[in-house]
Amino acid sequence: MLKTECPVLSEADFNNIAIEIQKRHRTQTVDTILQLRLDYAYDNHSRRMFQDPISVWDAIMSLAFVNDPTDKQLKAISQLTHTIQVVDSMHRHGVTDEEFFIAAWLHDLGKILLNGTEDPANIVCLNIVIEGEPKAGLDNCICTWNHDDYAFQKFQNLVPEHIAWLLRYHSLNLKEVEPYLNHSDNSRVHDLLIPFSKHDKLSKSLYHFPKINLDWHRRIIEKHLPEKVIL
Repeated sequence: MLKTECPVLSEADFNNIAIEIQKRHRTQTVDTILQLRLDYAYDNHSRRMFQDPISVWDAIMSLAFVNDPTDKQLKAISQLTHTIQVVDSMHRHGVTDEEFFIAAWLHDLGKILLNGTEDPANIVCLNIVIEGEPKAGLDNCICTWNHDDYAFQKFQNLVPEHIAWLLRYHSLNLKEVEPYLNHSDNSRVHDLLIPFSKHDKLSKSLYHFPKINLDWHRRIIEKHLPEKVIL
């Protein structure tokens, strides 16, 4: 597994940077969000992270060079290591559903934008509803935009609908968005989001570098997502 280095920050500096990014994330407006949706739409290739079409597996592996500046649990640990920690947790808890593994591999892929010119406040942090009616359903609300929406926009036509939903909403601040959930959302939160979040949140470690069968997982990704993508 590739390990990367990043500048060492004091605890105070790290916390200040994280707080500032989180504040900016919450100042997103409807216009900002709609523009981000246009900028990173499936068929808009004007803001590309890779010059040429890339295999999904190679795109995932590029997360070895990505660090989340707001994640206090991971700090300098790469997003690839985090993703492998999530996958390892799934194995250890008996997960066998290939589609659930695909969600794990793709869920933070949008953080590749951290290596580009996009404001980190539009890439990381938990999402909240900024416009919507109570019980309207998340799809009928406007949530703040981040790497969740990026993965959703790029892969919604390539993965099953319930996996696309999980990609789009895996970073929700559930306490804040709960009033907007409809029956379908509540069902998916219970069946998909909460189980996934246990692997996503509880597997984070500064010291655990799990060994998994990457060849097996590569075959799963190439089986379900065989075509190169433009990212």
